Amino acid sequence: MDSDGQVFVDDEGDESEDADSEATLVSSLPQDTKVVITEDTPAFHRAWVAAEIGLLLGQLGLSIFSIVKGEGWRSIAAVGYTQWMYLLIIALLRFIGTKRTKQLWTHSTIIYILYWPIAFLLLRSAVLKGDKLWLGIQIANMCLVSGLCLLVLTGRAGNTSVRLVSTNGLEPSTVPFHVEGVS
Repeated sequence: MDSDGQVFVDDEGDESEDADSEATLVSSLPQDTKVVITEDTPAFHRAWVAAEIGLLLGQLGLSIFSIVKGEGWRSIAAVGYTQWMYLLIIALLRFIGTKRTKQLWTHSTIIYILYWPIAFLLLRSAVLKGDKLWLGIQIANMCLVSGLCLLVLTGRAGNTSVRLVSTNGLEPSTVPFHVEGVS
């Protein structure tokens, strides 16, 4: 708690852990303290996830185009294209708002970041190969993967809501800080 009596509670754990930490926080305050807990949702949260879904749909369309125009389903690369469907399902789950949104965000962020160097090497190979169709596919792939990485790295971690606690009618602080006994 700071000098104004404001407390910041980060919403990282399970619902039961949050309820326990809020109960501990409220019980540690003086009895005449009025406590209001509000949720701070990131600006344009749904638009942010919708943009990610749009990029993933583009990546999925590019994968289908690559299968149709390329070697077809016999190529080992076709197995790698299924990852975009998997990531699209994860993004859709986050869009509808599951309880594990932060874990799903972290999981997909790691996949995007690990795929970026692969996309770069595929683009390099396409440049060296000289096939214009393959080069166009890889340029689009690199743009889509870079867009996904940029999107997830520039948003709030997990792109989830946080709980803000205000006491005695004071506005809650938006600056996170650690309070003893509350994690």
